[in-house]
Amino acid sequence: MSNPVCSMYSEGATEILTSVASPGTATSIDTRGFRTGMIAIRNYGGEDMHTLQYVIKSYANYAGATAGAEEVSIADIAPNATVTFVWTEKARARFEVTITPKVVGDQSQYKIEHCLAL
Repeated sequence: MSNPVCSMYSEGATEILTSVASPGTATSIDTRGFRTGMIAIRNYGGEDMHTLQYVIKSYANYAGATAGAEEVSIADIAPNATVTFVWTEKARARFEVTITPKVVGDQSQYKIEHCLAL
């Protein structure tokens, strides 16, 4: 998922995905070696689509044997909107973004992008 440009910066993105019923599929972002970054989540759904919800957790170890620290508890992403999560000077091995529909069974398309820096 990560596309290193140089040793000080990295970026990556998912393909456009369709939301699924809870609990959703988690997208992992490898942040080992980086202390600053941004995650952007876009709900591509137009007026005929639905609100999505997201949760972001971080892990001290990439394997994530612990429950992880909840960075963003459940929050909404309206149709045709983008939300961002920025962190500065945090040593984390991995961030995990989980997307779910606000109403079970509703669908909408979304994409997750990230950039990482020292």
